[in-house]
Amino acid sequence: MIWHGKVFLSFTAAIIGWFLLFGYIAFDRATHSEASKDAQILMGITRLAAEDIAVTLSNHGDDEMLRQAVVGAGAAEYATALLNHSGQVIAFSSHSPAAGELKTAQLPTLDMIGELPKTGEFFFNLQRYLWASYPLANTPFTFVTLSRTGTTGPDAYFEALAVPMIISVVLLLSYFYWCKIIHLNAQRTLDRLEKELLEQRFHDPVSELPQRALFLDRAAQTLQLSQREGRNFVIMCLRLNPLTEILQSMNQALQAQVIKAIAGKLQQTLRDSDSFSYSGDGIFLAHMPSTDGEDAKTIAHKLVASFRENLSIDEHSFFLRCHIGIAVFPSHGEEVDTLLDHARLAMNVCTQANNSYICYDKNLDHFNIQRLSFINSLRRAINQNKLELYFQPKIDLNSMRVTGAEALVRWRLDDGTLVLPDEFIPLAEQTGLISQLTQWVLNTAMRNCAELQTRWQHLSIAVNISAYNLNDHQLEQHIFTQLSTWKIAPHTLTLELTESAMMRNQARAMELLTRITTQGAKIAVDDFGTGYSSLNYLRKLPLHELKIDKSFVVNMGQDKDDAVIVQSIIDLAHDMGLQVVAEGIENNDILLQLLAMKCDTGQGYFISPPMTLEKFIIWLENNGRYQPLSQEQSPASA
Repeated sequence: MIWHGKVFLSFTAAIIGWFLLFGYIAFDRATHSEASKDAQILMGITRLAAEDIAVTLSNHGDDEMLRQAVVGAGAAEYATALLNHSGQVIAFSSHSPAAGELKTAQLPTLDMIGELPKTGEFFFNLQRYLWASYPLANTPFTFVTLSRTGTTGPDAYFEALAVPMIISVVLLLSYFYWCKIIHLNAQRTLDRLEKELLEQRFHDPVSELPQRALFLDRAAQTLQLSQREGRNFVIMCLRLNPLTEILQSMNQALQAQVIKAIAGKLQQTLRDSDSFSYSGDGIFLAHMPSTDGEDAKTIAHKLVASFRENLSIDEHSFFLRCHIGIAVFPSHGEEVDTLLDHARLAMNVCTQANNSYICYDKNLDHFNIQRLSFINSLRRAINQNKLELYFQPKIDLNSMRVTGAEALVRWRLDDGTLVLPDEFIPLAEQTGLISQLTQWVLNTAMRNCAELQTRWQHLSIAVNISAYNLNDHQLEQHIFTQLSTWKIAPHTLTLELTESAMMRNQARAMELLTRITTQGAKIAVDDFGTGYSSLNYLRKLPLHELKIDKSFVVNMGQDKDDAVIVQSIIDLAHDMGLQVVAEGIENNDILLQLLAMKCDTGQGYFISPPMTLEKFIIWLENNGRYQPLSQEQSPASA
């Protein structure tokens, strides 16, 4: 409505300005027209009076007779005066009603003498006066008559303003009415939008559950009541794993059903006085009035128990693990934000320790300090090029020749400790460092690949890509810039993504991977068999190979079910026209079993563990062709 106010002020100012200008012009014209006529009449009176006085003086009159003649020439309608050659008033009529006012006025006497006859005007006490001066023949004197105009200034002014004032009032009233109508319509629209915004702010549009904002509002009210009555209350953070990954593989309607089903379980366990909300990322918040720590633990135990059975939605069935962090007012904080932070910290520690629930304790704060220190150290390691790249060979199981290697990043601390990716990759993803880390790995891997291809031209390189990298709009440009910089053929680069990474953002994955493969690079599905992927969706992606997760391959010799799964994946991949890579080859028997299953490529510690570039070059020089042991030679068969 701000623009309405500005328009109104501008319009009002224009009306008032036009009103004043029009009135001034009308008044000026009216008064000048009237004054012009009065001046002509006054000049005629002045001339006749001056001529009569001149005749009187010619009959041997003296100065006293002259003054009396001037005074006697005055009338009720006008006053008379006699001026000498320097403008001094010699005589002034005393019986005119205007004389009393004009005696105190500063008459423009210098204007009245000089080249005569002439007329003029002046204002005194808001009145307009006309004067006419005429020389007395054969004397050094000037005869002057003064007359007040027939209309006074204010009267004439407001009379001239009457019409524009009426028009202005009508226009202003019309504008006020128009503004009122617009204001009412705008207010109705604003009320409707405000109601919709509040609804969206306080309720999740998908699940229709209370949002974090409504939760915080209710928690703040409970806090005030608890402070006033000296009671405890509890805030809980609940994380359900792997809820986020499950939701990302579903459409919006199915997501809403899952969230509502979980909310139903929570509602059955919590009391009527308790409230909860869904804050996203698989996390629910709950606050419980008049509840202490022991009661909270009892409720947490019931919540954990309620998720021990699978959650079934339509034809889908999921198992969710519940991790709960608990914070109690006032012992764990006296503000809602503090309690929420402490409950979230307890939940994170609970998740890392794989516990069911943990109540906040100040000793948990060191987890935040350690985490911050770890993040800063990782950032320095990336910026200062202190990471290391290891290579694990991949062999063609048909020819037993080395075809390439998977590049695996390692982080060696200042004390020499080697940190594996499982420990710092999730941290990099959570803190946004994953983009810089991936760029470092890609650049280093391609630089090393260029060095290797000077001797082994057929050698390819595989690099792991995080799900978070799919949202990096510079990833594609960086990949092909590095390929161009190191003069590497795109088909010798394979990007490995997990099933869950592809399912997390299906539209973005389809768009990005299609563009990358169009330019020649290859895509592999890593850890296949452990995710929640849809085969129908995978069929649409521009894939080149499936990597069977090592958890199926390692136990294949002892577990027939794992062997059946591996054989099924190999057959499925071949039916889809994809190559198959088996990870986790730990012994010769597994290698021979994979050969019998017609697996394409193998990788594992039995072939070679990951090693530095220097050791990998030595390994390549000694293992241009890998020779497996026969069934009779295998130690396992002895």
